[in-house]
Amino acid sequence: MLLDRRCRFLSRDEALHRIRADYLELPGLRLTAPQAARLWGLALETASDLLEELVARKFLVRLDEQYCLR
Repeated sequence: MLLDRRCRFLSRDEALHRIRADYLELPGLRLTAPQAARLWGLALETASDLLEELVARKFLVRLDEQYCLR
């Protein structure tokens, strides 16, 4: 379970779903890991891990420090 900054517990799958939904809703979205952490209210390490997992699943691509849709 992950704790977001709004003191709400999320499963890893819920957090991944939230991130995927936001990227699909905003196709031009490009974020660094620190920006993603602030946006979704997660710890920096957690946000970075989730973004890298989405890169591994071929949903996102990493361009320098930014993550965007593949």
